[in-house]
Amino acid sequence: MKTELTELQETILKIVSKAKKPATRPSIQFAVYGTTNNRNNDRAIQNVIKALRDLGYVIVSNSDHSGYKLATTQAEVDAYVAERKKAAAQMIKTAMKVRKAFQQRGQMRMAGA
Repeated sequence: MKTELTELQETILKIVSKAKKPATRPSIQFAVYGTTNNRNNDRAIQNVIKALRDLGYVIVSNSDHSGYKLATTQAEVDAYVAERKKAAAQMIKTAMKVRKAFQQRGQMRMAGA
């Protein structure tokens, strides 16, 4: 993790690492931007979290509890990975259904057609 971080990455990493409980996107957004309901700011936070993960920071999240945190146990990492793999498998399944529907479009009656 020797890559130099941007100011925004450093700020968000500091917020996530110092939070006593998982840092939610609205709480991060308020700390960084002074707002809590801005889509562009929310997307920027998501992109920074992804970039930090790609750089090797072990930031986990969980659909049962909102927020981001630095993992402190293997169980947290395992739960995060399992959840992401399940989501990826569902996205692939949906993509394959779209492909199949497109290939069969001449054989299917469209609603209203």
